[in-house]
Amino acid sequence: MESKKKKLKGIYKQAIGFWFVLMVVAIVNGVVRNEVYGPSIGNELLSHQISTFTGIILFLAGMYVWLKYTNAHYSKKDLLVIGIIWLGITITFEFIFGHYIVGHTWSKLLADYNILEGRIWGLTLLAILAGPYFIGKRLIKDSMDSKHTKASDMLLIPKTQEKNFAFIIFLNFFQSIGRLSFAILGINGGIDQFLDMPVSHMTSSILHVMFLFLGISGLVATYGFWRRQKWGLWAVVVVSLITIVFDIWGVTIQTTAAMGFVVPLISIGYIYLYYLNKTSCRGDLK
Repeated sequence: MESKKKKLKGIYKQAIGFWFVLMVVAIVNGVVRNEVYGPSIGNELLSHQISTFTGIILFLAGMYVWLKYTNAHYSKKDLLVIGIIWLGITITFEFIFGHYIVGHTWSKLLADYNILEGRIWGLTLLAILAGPYFIGKRLIKDSMDSKHTKASDMLLIPKTQEKNFAFIIFLNFFQSIGRLSFAILGINGGIDQFLDMPVSHMTSSILHVMFLFLGISGLVATYGFWRRQKWGLWAVVVVSLITIVFDIWGVTIQTTAAMGFVVPLISIGYIYLYYLNKTSCRGDLK
């Protein structure tokens, strides 16, 4: 009974952590709207409606992936509770972050709830509330059949390499948080405020979106690698390669972008050595 309670607590802990992933997705979605297609459309209401639907699709897709592959147990009741928790902290975050950080007025924040004016933010809140239940109830059977992660899906890290493994995790986590921090700070004033030379609006927008993308994808990859999942290892490789390509272009804008090569190169080097030694240490990368 005690073990079951711990398992149930595990799904709630994961839910709180995954909520932060959803919020980063929401921020990325908003930046893409404001910096990419919003100015071209020239209609704020239409941009709002498009971003609402893209946000809902991304949220539901993320919920499906999380609930499909989590190794924590959950019931229909847990899914309902998770939806309620997410709804509460989302509304709280929206008003605190929107007013005190972004600087929106209370009236502007409340205006997004006026469905009679075409503001459909409420649909996003409905997806956050009901999404876990309607997606998760169809996956409960699969979840119960997958109580434990299969050994074939795990990476075997030799004890002699534990410190090096932890160091790689730390580097990737630190770089991902750094990318996200610059992107969030750049919401007001644009990412170009941190550059030494002026750039076009399009270049600034691309930089902003890429910082957000690399930040969130880096955190997801780092999490998977930390959990010693194969997909996490390959995700780190992919994010590292994208980062290198991005920073090659970045160096043409600002030379300090070369610092971005360090973590990806170290990570790829570590994974390459792991791959070479997999037979001797009987690693599980195939």
